Amino acid sequence: MRIPSPSRLLAAIGGLLPLRPSPTVQVVGDVYLDVIAKVDELPTWDGDTTIQSPIQTVAGGSALNTAVQLSALLRTRRQSMQANPMRRCQLHSRVGADLYGDLVAGKIKEAGVELSAARQGGQGVCICLSGQRDRSFVSYKGTVGEFNAADLNLRRLFARSTSHIHFSAYYDCGALQPAVPQLVARARSERGATVSITPQADSAGEWRAGLIELLPLVDVRLSPLPQPSPLPLR
Repeated sequence: MRIPSPSRLLAAIGGLLPLRPSPTVQVVGDVYLDVIAKVDELPTWDGDTTIQSPIQTVAGGSALNTAVQLSALLRTRRQSMQANPMRRCQLHSRVGADLYGDLVAGKIKEAGVELSAARQGGQGVCICLSGQRDRSFVSYKGTVGEFNAADLNLRRLFARSTSHIHFSAYYDCGALQPAVPQLVARARSERGATVSITPQADSAGEWRAGLIELLPLVDVRLSPLPQPSPLPLR
């Protein structure tokens, strides 16, 4: 009798026994193109300020920064030695269909982050004037404010491997807000996944838009909220 090769044997076993997919962290939220200028003082209207350091162009945003750090963490030896280590991290967002969007997509690829994103509209851009003691921002939300549930690849977001979903920049992603409670409920019911959220700051200072009602449904809330304010947390 001919003995099958190890590769054929493993393939046969794999066909009979479904392999458990590697646990995946899904990150949902904002992606910006950050333009950073280091200045000693702010220019006046109709004035010009010369700076010494080159202007930097980097991909940023709360969701992207989280995905970059998580992707790096998952490649460490300490993570691989865990009992049930996370293996993948995917970022879900919207990226502009313009030159700025091309720059962002390229930088995300360079960072080794898996991206699931629609390409549509003008890329969200943040201009940061950074001084020695403080900084100021000029932001065009664009894709960040327009990002909504229709942009999500739900098959990838709720894949069998999904074990945790993190929502970043709740207040920046205004068009996504109405869908977040349903997405959280589906993550729990279909995948038994844990959920975390980073609200960021509410520019209106009201801290509404359904955030207070959403907090009891999440496992971890990152970033501070105004105090005193007894918020229901699990």
